[in-house]
Amino acid sequence: MCKLLVLRIMRLLFLTYQGGIAGSTYSISYLARGLSQQGHEVFVGCPEDSFLYNLLDDTEVKCIPMTFRSKTDGACIRHIAEIVSDHHIDIINTQSSKDRYLAMFAKMRYHLQSEIVHTRRQMCKSFGGPVAWLTYLTSKAIIAVSQEVKHSLIRKGFFRKQIKVITNGTPASKYDHIDPVLVEKLRRKYKIHPGDIVLGVVSRLKDQEQLIRALPYLPFSVKVIFVGITREQLARDQEVENAGHELIFTGKIGPEEALAHYKLFTIKVLPSRMEGLSQSLLEAMYLNVPVIATAEGGNLSLIEHGVNGLLFEHSHPLALANEIERLVNKPGLRHKLALNAKEMVQHEYSMENTVKNYEWYFEELLEVSHHAVKPDFHLQ
Repeated sequence: MCKLLVLRIMRLLFLTYQGGIAGSTYSISYLARGLSQQGHEVFVGCPEDSFLYNLLDDTEVKCIPMTFRSKTDGACIRHIAEIVSDHHIDIINTQSSKDRYLAMFAKMRYHLQSEIVHTRRQMCKSFGGPVAWLTYLTSKAIIAVSQEVKHSLIRKGFFRKQIKVITNGTPASKYDHIDPVLVEKLRRKYKIHPGDIVLGVVSRLKDQEQLIRALPYLPFSVKVIFVGITREQLARDQEVENAGHELIFTGKIGPEEALAHYKLFTIKVLPSRMEGLSQSLLEAMYLNVPVIATAEGGNLSLIEHGVNGLLFEHSHPLALANEIERLVNKPGLRHKLALNAKEMVQHEYSMENTVKNYEWYFEELLEVSHHAVKPDFHLQ
């Protein structure tokens, strides 16, 4: 029989040394805000000049400016311990590599009673071995954002029993206010006309060159809009443009403008191999844009080939070109994939589900560890 847990008010500390413009940053901000709105006291330790800090400004989440100089930064280790002591933190939830190490070292150095939970948002690149043992000895759990991330952790030697899968979600509210005036302004800016084929990539630098290599195989001309990167970050674009294709680079832009770009796309392409569970795929799916992605990582969790999107094998540009051509020539298939994808995202990947799953899992961890006594140590 399942034990009914009575949810308590938790004090949670999220840590990340990153926090730049990326899908993971949005995911952290959605989660922190969602848990705060559930009544929990949520703190986020991150660089003060980061995009994440700006995203959470003027919200109920309490941001703490932090500096993460290295994985063994003594000042940061002490700072983490001070935050835990001052705010009686129940759970430290780390989000990236430096903060993972620093939280574990803080627990050992200052005998912290807070439980450490690591969230892994990308495919595991760690060496495992000593890192896996350090994690096992100091940390309560690892949350993987997809089954693929979980399996990558296990392959690297992390302990299966420590790993829990909780997928990313996307909040429906963020799609309610896409400005049609802005969309039309962008359409005119890029000179997009009825009948134009527009391929969109919304991502920081992640194997976009795979798409560039696929373009010469297309029997028709396309516009490609790379949202989030500059022309200088990619090579070999000139020969493609000479072949009749137009490449557009937006550089870094704000979240509202990035969302507006989806309204311009015929097809969304994600050529990345490192995705844990892509926020940009969730966005495209929610906004009825048919998707094509590399058959790697968490893309396999989101996309069922031919049902709600299409997959192609990494480093096979002809295969990617064939899938693009297939979708362009079959508007009925585009409609079917987009419809199925939106229904899946709304039902399975809502932010409400993600927040609820984190809330219950954190509560379960605290219940199991009998974490009723708050830290009462004092730093000397």
